Amino acid sequence: MSKRGFTLIELLVVIAIIALLVGILLPALQKARQAARQAVHLVNLQQQALGMATYRNDFRDSVPEAYRASPTVLAIAPNLIGGKFNAADSTYTVGSGGAYDFWPIERQLNSYLYPSVIFEAKTTGIPPTPAQRASLELPIWRSPGDVFTIYTGPFQGVAQRRINPTRSTYDDIGTSYMYNTIWFIAKLQLSPAASETTVQRWRRLQRQGMQQMTLATVNPSKFVTFTDKTMIRVINSQADNAGALIDFEGEFGGRNNCGMAFLDGAARMVQAERRTVVSGGHPWTPDGVGNTISNNNIKPFAYSLILP
Repeated sequence: MSKRGFTLIELLVVIAIIALLVGILLPALQKARQAARQAVHLVNLQQQALGMATYRNDFRDSVPEAYRASPTVLAIAPNLIGGKFNAADSTYTVGSGGAYDFWPIERQLNSYLYPSVIFEAKTTGIPPTPAQRASLELPIWRSPGDVFTIYTGPFQGVAQRRINPTRSTYDDIGTSYMYNTIWFIAKLQLSPAASETTVQRWRRLQRQGMQQMTLATVNPSKFVTFTDKTMIRVINSQADNAGALIDFEGEFGGRNNCGMAFLDGAARMVQAERRTVVSGGHPWTPDGVGNTISNNNIKPFAYSLILP
């Protein structure tokens, strides 16, 4: 007795059912994958926040310096706290005579997050070799959603925020996550200069900020320590031709959806909102003048994190 095979119509029906199931399940699988990647992103930020807490415990509640002084340049950069080597041709490597080309051993939280790694000593005045730059990976500083860099020349200013899709921020400046130096920049803008050198002034303002943190005059649950590059894009965005402020898609979807770590050790996703700058103001200055972020019922509070 011969076995009966499938007819053409039956095969087409089976194929149609399979195609329908794929169409139903694929978006759900993609959503689950995105959620898993975002979870890794937040775990990285929380690790950085815990590293910051350990650092503060060792240094009497102080945070790492928001600047680095070289013999020729005072450098404020978002990559100065943690990460691997910059790329050799990064804007942060070649700009300002290499003042922003930080070695991993100089990035202060690396030793807290990777205590078993022996970081190579810096050779002063001699840039890292290509082999040295390629020799180290520090995945806590790499976001799963980081697929392009915004740190591409010219070195300073908003024009620097153009996209380079051929390289991630992590592979460009050593980290996907930006240390919050904006509170320090704003203090520089708002604090009058005294009879002192630039280096003395910067050190004085850094000490003032750290004293205010030690005295608990800031809210640790609202003080941002690290953020992904979406926040950097938001606070540096320009109005379009109609005068409207430009929004950005977060690394894991969502309008202006940013991953952030806070001084209290927490990490969460926050939707950033950029306020219109008032006359004479600056996008980095405090509440009522510059940028704020909001998250559900916690709104608004200043991302610029100006200490009172």
